[in-house]
Amino acid sequence: MGTAGLPGFLPDYFSQFNKQNLIMALSLLAVSFYGVNIVAQKTSRSALKAATLKILSSIDKVPLFENQNGIAETAYQKSLEIASQLSFFTLALMAVFYIYPELAFVNLSVSMGITAFFISAQFKRADDIEKKRSKLNALNKLPGLGFLISFAFIVSDYLFFSPPNLLFALLSLIITRQSFAKLINSFRFIDQLYDQKHKISSIFLEHEPIAPPPNVNETPFWGLLKPENSAIWLPEVISLSSGSDKVQIGSYKWIQSGLKNIICMKVNLKDSRKAFLIKIFNKKLARKALHEATLLVDKPCELPSVPLLAATMVRGFHCHVFDITDTDQGSQTNPRYWQAQFKKKLATVKPPLTLERRYRKSLPLLPLRLNSELFDRLELVAEDHEKLKVKLLSSQLTKLKNLISQQRMSIVSEPKKEQLICSNDGDILSFHWADWSIEPYGTGLSLAESGETGEELNQPASSLGEKPSEDNLLLLISLVSQLEKHFAQQQYRSALNLIPSILECLDNETIRSKHTYAH
Repeated sequence: MGTAGLPGFLPDYFSQFNKQNLIMALSLLAVSFYGVNIVAQKTSRSALKAATLKILSSIDKVPLFENQNGIAETAYQKSLEIASQLSFFTLALMAVFYIYPELAFVNLSVSMGITAFFISAQFKRADDIEKKRSKLNALNKLPGLGFLISFAFIVSDYLFFSPPNLLFALLSLIITRQSFAKLINSFRFIDQLYDQKHKISSIFLEHEPIAPPPNVNETPFWGLLKPENSAIWLPEVISLSSGSDKVQIGSYKWIQSGLKNIICMKVNLKDSRKAFLIKIFNKKLARKALHEATLLVDKPCELPSVPLLAATMVRGFHCHVFDITDTDQGSQTNPRYWQAQFKKKLATVKPPLTLERRYRKSLPLLPLRLNSELFDRLELVAEDHEKLKVKLLSSQLTKLKNLISQQRMSIVSEPKKEQLICSNDGDILSFHWADWSIEPYGTGLSLAESGETGEELNQPASSLGEKPSEDNLLLLISLVSQLEKHFAQQQYRSALNLIPSILECLDNETIRSKHTYAH
């Protein structure tokens, strides 16, 4: 349309047609190809849907996992997509070989490089999973790079060598761009199917039972315990913690701590009384490791904790090293007594103002976590005679929050018996603080279970030079924190059973406040 006659790159055959008729014919041909493409897509989708239903109906297995049919349908469709796109790539490469052989050899070389890159990324070892993902993400840039190489070859061919007809060069360039895109898409689908190969095999293979996929993060984590690995990183960590490069490991062993995805090891030095406890957090617990370090790096005075010597990294995992010299973990004749003594000691600790301020900015305290949604849910599951009490407590929510907010703050932690050790001085210490929190004093205390009175629990407040908490307020906070805990665990019956006691404490507090005001 933009030239006086026919463009020179068109074949001579077209010269016998009138220019206007030729424009109309080519335009209609383009529209007809568009129509053929739409019909082909609709036909393929209908056939694909029918084939998918047939495949699903042929699976003669009980449900193995959630969304089994969806996974089977996606796997089948992506398999056909892979076959379709690789077929397109092959046909496109053959077409370019026919009209522009030199460019076809360039495209083949680039495609082989892309394929080698994909294979090297796909079959990375499990402990190189991050490198694998970064390589697979780089695949998205390769179609553009391949097109750029092909375009540069065509330009250099026209400048220095004997190129083919311009029309053939343009067609080859368009086909090249599409073929590279199809190749990369097929590799992306292959990777997605490979990630679910265990589920797909369990669905489609006749004698393949369901098997959990290997956790790629577990292999390097537990591999730290292998002698050949610990012989390398263990002296490094101990040297960093002790401040000496000349340390000799006498013995080390794994200890049972009741902690999941955390390696705990006791290390003794050769010809020395020094002993260390090493905690290594799996990557999924990185936030808990940082939370523990936040408290222990600037440890509040009198905190019943084993001294933290170092917070470092071991092969990408957070590692905390504690000094457990002259301590004993295995002599718990009365574990409940140890836990009670630990709670008493912890209650004497006043959180530093800077730590309390940082915590308040990051996480909500107990009064802020109490909301109408909690009571609405309890009302749904309550029996008829309990609904009135739930509504009554909900109507006093603002008062309840205000009372709790008057209480002093304390550090809360509930270690298991395996996480407590005893020093030579008889102090009960903890080496696990990943779940610590700052809450109004009384949170987490179970007064009924411990058998302690408010007077006994108020002794720590006196030791801080503060006015002791009222027994009633301490009991109120203890009950409310237990209610919240039961609610979070969906133990609604246990939560409902606490509401009468909470209402009684609120009434007593109201009477006490009125009496104080009148006096």
